[in-house]
Order: sequence, then C-alpha cells, then structure tokens
Amino acid sequence: MASETQGTPEARRRKARLYAQSWGLTRDDRISLAETLLWRDVDSWKSLTDAEVSRLLDALEGAALIQHLVRLHQP
Repeated sequence: MASETQGTPEARRRKARLYAQSWGLTRDDRISLAETLLWRDVDSWKSLTDAEVSRLLDALEGAALIQHLVRLHQP
C-alpha cells in the first residue's frame, strides 16, 4: 500500500505515471481509471490531490502484483 509518508507527492505522481505507461494506458485510459477509482470527474492527473494519487498508486501496484503472481503460476 502506498503510504503518504513514502516519497514526495511528486515522486508518487511520477511512479503512478510510470505504472500507467507500463500498462500501456493512454491519457483517456488514465482519466477513466481515476474517475472509476475516485468516483468523481477528473480533468487530468495533475488535478489529483496527493491522497487521490496515493489511492491510484495503490490500485496500480495491486494490479502489477496480481499480474506477477499469475505469471508465476502459469505453466
């Protein structure tokens, strides 16, 4: 889980962008993901609060972990 004490807000924002890029998400995909997770309209990731970025990062890190675990158990 991303802690709000881990790194600076900008570092967490960059990390979330890197995860999104690694998943191949477009700008529209990123906006849609944020709107779904945060249950509100989002104009851009720049407008997200630090707490919202942390929530997004938690979701992206969770997805990466699940993907890793699935790959470990594939024949």
